[in-house]
Amino acid sequence: MTRLDRYLEEVGQTEPLSIAPLLDELDWSEFEGRYAKSKGRFAVITSIPLKFV
Repeated sequence: MTRLDRYLEEVGQTEPLSIAPLLDELDWSEFEGRYAKSKGRFAVITSIPLKFV
């Protein structure tokens, strides 16, 4: 378990943890290729806006 996982559980925000496996199963290669050309070396995941209410 990562520090983020522990924090989310502590504050009762477990929704992100439930979709993480789904996101891991997706093929991100096309997105990563386009992102790498436009944004440089920043992590791909930082460009995905996720909002959990």
